[in-house]
Amino acid sequence: MFFRWWRVAPVLLVLALLTACTGDPAVSDFDEAFRADPAVETLDLTSHDNQPFTGGVSGDVHAVSGLDDAGFVALVGRVSAYVAERDDVMQGGITILGEAISLVVSGSPAADEANVRLLLELRDLQGVEAVDLTQPDDLQVAARVDGPDAALDFVRALPAAAADAGVDGPAFDVRTADHLTYLIGAAGDTLEYASTVWASVAESVALEGIGTDGAAIVLMLANEADISAAQAAAAQVEQRAPSGASQQVRFASDVVRLGDADGMLARAVLAQLAAETRAQIRWIWESDGALQVMAASAADVPGLIEEVGADAAGLDARSVQVRAETPRRIAVDLSLSDDLDVPSRAVATLIDDTAFIELVVTARAVMVSIGDMPDAELAVFAAPLKLLSETGARVCIHRPDDVVCISAVANVSASGTSDAGADFVEAWNTAPSAP
Repeated sequence: MFFRWWRVAPVLLVLALLTACTGDPAVSDFDEAFRADPAVETLDLTSHDNQPFTGGVSGDVHAVSGLDDAGFVALVGRVSAYVAERDDVMQGGITILGEAISLVVSGSPAADEANVRLLLELRDLQGVEAVDLTQPDDLQVAARVDGPDAALDFVRALPAAAADAGVDGPAFDVRTADHLTYLIGAAGDTLEYASTVWASVAESVALEGIGTDGAAIVLMLANEADISAAQAAAAQVEQRAPSGASQQVRFASDVVRLGDADGMLARAVLAQLAAETRAQIRWIWESDGALQVMAASAADVPGLIEEVGADAAGLDARSVQVRAETPRRIAVDLSLSDDLDVPSRAVATLIDDTAFIELVVTARAVMVSIGDMPDAELAVFAAPLKLLSETGARVCIHRPDDVVCISAVANVSASGTSDAGADFVEAWNTAPSAP
């Protein structure tokens, strides 16, 4: 339910099918109670489940545009009181959405009054763009802010704001719109070490964001060339930190992206590449020993298959995928134990000799998407696709109105292939297999 207040188009009320299917009058009763409420713009309701006579009400109450804080608080109070009076049938979750704020009603008027106070106080913090309070089990805060400093300030202010509102400290998920900053923590976390690392490293190099989910701190470098200076600055913070207070610091950048990894493998691969080859890479993503390499252009993919694949294999990478998004989409999973010249040449042939739109190569499937093309011209794909295919893989050519598929074996039986694929199969059977 994260950040649902962005929906700006009016949402129609869904009632007829719900009441007919469930026999549950709770949705109709709620609609009747709030349809004409002057603070309500629209209702978007559903039954809590699809079983006859057991459903409650779930859905959204959209406040009217321009509703002031007092009006929003009053609306929360009315909905909370309604839910509390009917807790035997209101088994779902009602969310009230205002401008840049959203709150899930708990059904406890006292708790909802405290929660809406917290919601409004957090919204008014510097740099906050939107706030959402949810209650799947314990209270959680999701916020969108305009930058890293605003995110860190939000987390620091949260415990006091919760105490002022009379709310137990909630867990939090605070992000910027570009997701370069994301702070995820449990109740009571203040991320003081993360704040210190951010401030200290930012004095030495340009930073674009900070991330933490409890496992590690990730600093987003504006320029990968600053990695050594950033590491040195972070090491100084660690040396000054009290025993047990430090956390692992990882560095992402404009070139290195991180999943569950510290970036060492990705940077080791980059370090072994020639400068002209590194220039062909938009970014390299690392997670748990797996690498994805995004090429600057589709034309760069064949060379990167050989260069990156060879280096990654020597560094014991678990897997490598080479990709491109422009001008054609390509994703090739490499078999690091094989001769990488073969897939490199096959992809180069497809780029040079065919007008494919998308190419996806995995161990189990090879897929090419093309535009309209006569059956006879599909034969041009046979030789390179055969070189790219593992034995038994599903090989498919997708056209706008049909698809031709075979299972990759040395000789494909023509009897099991459609007429549209006859020329393709004939060319496949005469083409050499991969060594």
